[in-house]
Amino acid sequence: MFISNLVQFARRVGGAAVIVASMSVPATADVTFDTLRSFYATEAHLPLDIEIKRDIVAKSVRRIEFTYATFDNQIVPARLEIPTGVSNPPVIVLLHGITQSREQWWREDHGPYSFPSRHRVALLAAGYAVAAIDARVHGERISGTDFKDPSVYLSKAYFDAGRKIIAETAIDVRRAIDALETIEGIDTSRIGVAGFSLGAWVGYLAMAVDPRIDAGMIMAMPFLPLSDGQQASFTSQFVYAQGMGDRKLGIIAATEDRLYTREAVEGLADTMPHRPQVTWVESDHDLPDSTSEISVTFFKGAL
Repeated sequence: MFISNLVQFARRVGGAAVIVASMSVPATADVTFDTLRSFYATEAHLPLDIEIKRDIVAKSVRRIEFTYATFDNQIVPARLEIPTGVSNPPVIVLLHGITQSREQWWREDHGPYSFPSRHRVALLAAGYAVAAIDARVHGERISGTDFKDPSVYLSKAYFDAGRKIIAETAIDVRRAIDALETIEGIDTSRIGVAGFSLGAWVGYLAMAVDPRIDAGMIMAMPFLPLSDGQQASFTSQFVYAQGMGDRKLGIIAATEDRLYTREAVEGLADTMPHRPQVTWVESDHDLPDSTSEISVTFFKGAL
């Protein structure tokens, strides 16, 4: 798993303390947030090319498998589940962690990093529709030119390349919402995002730049160090804080997680126009199943 690779990387550069050393200071740059937000814009007339692959009802859930096209004409596989018996439920877009795919939210095992599936089950039971996509270079979107194992972006410290994947997947989330707006039976005037690790960062950026996202649950979001010679990052979470406005954001963070510090998480929360709900759990990066209760409670109060 990618955590062991990251630990090995930490040892090569002198220990985990080196990884978190530059996480605590908000990155600044001579660029306005509006300039950053313009990067995530997509033309309304750009074809979505939505294709419904499957539409079935089973076990009190309507499942729709579909694809849509990105800004650069990649095809994104997506899944939407709608609880039957619920009229026009709000939608939560689910975003997976590194090395995983949208299937992480449907895992039936209880192995490492399977806890997101408990969030999906709990949200459906609470009356929310859920949708998930594969991030770039993950799942069905891994191409012959990609690394076979996406954890290489951490283990080899390809942080700049990783940031581009995160930002472009955030644009894909915006296009996913465009696609969801064409599907009947859901209320796309009430949209949330829930993401873990890589997906948390993607969801955080998407929420900051897309006002259609009303609430977000961000779980174990990494704060990566700056690359050599750089003084700022275009995906720094601090830069996007103002984009949240007064919308509701929930953050779940773990006390033993090596991918961020308490100072970084709390410092980010303090910069928000509307301070998010921050919940600390006794865990490492692999959060406990019980965090699903936090998600349900949060979205009940936010959507």
